[in-house]
Amino acid sequence: MNDQANQPRVGQAIGASLEATKQNLLDVTQRFVAADADEELRDRVEPIVDSLTSHFSKVAFVGQVKAGKSTLVNCLTHKADLLPSDINPWTTVVTQLNFGHPSGRHSGAIFRFFDDAQWDRLAKRGGRLGELTEGLLEDYKKEMLNEQVEAMRHRAQLRLSDQFETLLGKAHRFEKVNRSVIERYVCSGDAPQERIRNPQAGRFNDITRVAEIYFEQEPFGTPICVMDTPGINDPLLIREEITQQHLENAEYFVVVLSAHQPLTESDVRLVRILKALKRDQIVVFVNRIDEIHHLAEDFEELRGRVKANLNNELEGLDVPVLMGSAAWANYSITGDESDIDPEALEEFAKFRGVELPEGGLENADEPTRRAIARQVSGLTELEDTLSTMLLNGAKSSFLGSAASALVSLSRQSSEQTKIRLDYLSQESGPGRTVLTPETKEEAIKLVRDRLSMRAHAITQAGRNAWAKLLTNLEGDATKFAKAQQEGLAGVLATLKRGQDIHIDLDPLRDRLRDNYVKRFDEIQNRIWLDLRALSKELRELFDPEIEKRLRHINIETLGVLSLSPRTDPLYRTVTLDLSTGWLGSLFESSGTKAEKMVNTIQVQFADMCRELIESRREEFETAVERSANSYIIDVTRILEELAGKNVSSVDTSEAKREADAAEAQAQLELTETVVKELEGIAEELGLETELDD
Repeated sequence: MNDQANQPRVGQAIGASLEATKQNLLDVTQRFVAADADEELRDRVEPIVDSLTSHFSKVAFVGQVKAGKSTLVNCLTHKADLLPSDINPWTTVVTQLNFGHPSGRHSGAIFRFFDDAQWDRLAKRGGRLGELTEGLLEDYKKEMLNEQVEAMRHRAQLRLSDQFETLLGKAHRFEKVNRSVIERYVCSGDAPQERIRNPQAGRFNDITRVAEIYFEQEPFGTPICVMDTPGINDPLLIREEITQQHLENAEYFVVVLSAHQPLTESDVRLVRILKALKRDQIVVFVNRIDEIHHLAEDFEELRGRVKANLNNELEGLDVPVLMGSAAWANYSITGDESDIDPEALEEFAKFRGVELPEGGLENADEPTRRAIARQVSGLTELEDTLSTMLLNGAKSSFLGSAASALVSLSRQSSEQTKIRLDYLSQESGPGRTVLTPETKEEAIKLVRDRLSMRAHAITQAGRNAWAKLLTNLEGDATKFAKAQQEGLAGVLATLKRGQDIHIDLDPLRDRLRDNYVKRFDEIQNRIWLDLRALSKELRELFDPEIEKRLRHINIETLGVLSLSPRTDPLYRTVTLDLSTGWLGSLFESSGTKAEKMVNTIQVQFADMCRELIESRREEFETAVERSANSYIIDVTRILEELAGKNVSSVDTSEAKREADAAEAQAQLELTETVVKELEGIAEELGLETELDD
């Protein structure tokens, strides 16, 4: 697939700063491994290195149909003719563009098809569609969803005839791929309920679940997956479900809005669910500003309005809001002027203070016009913002975790070598070791027993806190549901057959979310403080000489701190069970009906809250258990050194001891250099590296 000419990007490629930090950490780690001969320590380092080398950032572009997502993705990836953007938007396929994939694949594509179970989930249950919708998924919407899925399946059968059944659950693989191939799998060309007009365009679209396309890492500075998703607004409800399933796998989100209707009700619903999934890894791009009349006058008002609405929805979180034009970006890359209004481009360039040639754009050569289009398109700002977001996200996740673990391990290695060097520098005899094998085992048992007891107490305190929180959340849901009962009875008393009922559940969702997040933070902070205090408590079990040697070993708390209060279960669909039939319902009072509906709301939200609590409680307990196990291993290593495990026999000649000491001294110098470099990287990532007093 040929790329169009592209205006060169000013500055680093997207993710270059992240990759540079990662490579720096890997280089230092390699020197650390080379300096330490301990196989056990190398085994501890290996999974950390694997996490660094295999990391693959995932950015999802989301928004309404016709917002310009595909064109923007094409421009960002420097492949302006890749994703079809001029075919009508009735596609249900998520397209993943993989640059520098960890598998090593750098060309071709895989198109994966639905299987029977996935069709069943979409057609009969709708999966987690409610996470992108507000209120209730009324019966008529469920029926609409089922009809659309069945229409997709029927169209696929018409297109594929005898091939249909054999393709379910399978995949088509291509070593090379071009636009016409992609169109057969990701473009349907028509809404599912419409007749087939072109049997080749979108031939496999209705049966394709996901498209995976592979490239070399360029133009990105780090391995990255860019996901283009279906639109999220009606009438095709199934698009929302498929989009949501894949959003759960993304780390970062670009919400593309249309300048004509920025932050509509559909956009707000999307922002709410993104907040529940990844609260602070979002950038908003207001597209199609080239189509706005009097843009210079309305620019700041438009941007301010979007910022204010986002601030309200995201409770003060400062989400970047960029204003731009995918059409201008596309022109800067391809030179295609068919969708460009030169006057609008010149007007906005003047407004943004871009230096224009004498006589304006009309007298400028094509490279100059395209360069100016790139400057005002917002593409550069998007690239810079994504690059910063990738680095900051990595700091708080895999980079921060790796750096913290490596600092701890390198300090342990340094301390072990110091102990060995101290012994080798002494005269031969029993005084060369601090612990005997027997006292070493006693010390390890003492630490293990105390740690087990205290870790159990911390876990139990956490369980009590989670149980109390669950009771509070269930109480909130009950109060809300009961408050609706009287009003519902009145509505049901006058409801005619075929009319819809809508209960605004957002206030309840918001209240539950706020209470949960607040208490989550309190529980997390309590566990973190308890683990830090426990590290000091365990060291104090020993006399000052041994305590000093253990000073650098702390119970790892990053596993606890890395957990976040994902609130997506609260945004699931709530359905009303009125399945007794129309005739049977005639004999029920409106009060009885209202009570049934209220009980349905209460029970379903109680289930949501229970899932919300139990999943995170288990993750915290697992993190505490892993931290305790790692601490025992780390303390054991130091105590074994204090018992002389790696020191030459007392009968070894003085020359041998001197040679061993010289080797240990050289190793110590290398390790301490590594420690300082790793501490420097950790501090750059914003991690605390000071030792406890």
